[in-house]
Amino acid sequence: SLISLCYHLRSTVGFISDWTPRALACQGLFSENYTRPVYGQIASDLSSWQSSLLSKIYLVVDGVLSKIIPAIIFPVFTFILIRQLHKFATNRERMFSGKNQQQSNMTTRLVICMAISYMISVLPLGVLYVHQALCQNNICSSEAFNMMLVTIVISSATTITHFPICFAISTQYRNTVKNFLGIKAKI
Repeated sequence: SLISLCYHLRSTVGFISDWTPRALACQGLFSENYTRPVYGQIASDLSSWQSSLLSKIYLVVDGVLSKIIPAIIFPVFTFILIRQLHKFATNRERMFSGKNQQQSNMTTRLVICMAISYMISVLPLGVLYVHQALCQNNICSSEAFNMMLVTIVISSATTITHFPICFAISTQYRNTVKNFLGIKAKI
């Protein structure tokens, strides 16, 4: 909540410019010297205080807490999950003579695939957040911003591909989607 509050304090609504109708389609609709104020999102006084210190703090905290740390911890939890899945599969194999070994392998592949795609999409973005906050000049900052756009595209691509990958690999995922959509399974 504090991080979100800091993000929203960076801007405010304020006067941008005056609008004057200039298009041919507008002629005759307004008086000759008609103008209207245009309001929009502008940088707040708080965000420009101390050379944008609030924005830099926000980028570092958000980059570290919501991008870098989860991307580092996620593989650890993935490894723990895979170990537990293998233990479960081994116990199940002893009980049922190995009938569901292929399902366990598919689940392991799914978990590994999700972990790798998450790390690829989130970790670089967190590093770039911190890099942009620590940049001292506009050229460095604009380069970091451009790289952030590239990582956002990669993140969007991995997010878009999660559904088809999960749908193709996991029977339980397919059944959950079918139940959610109200499609009855064939008996």
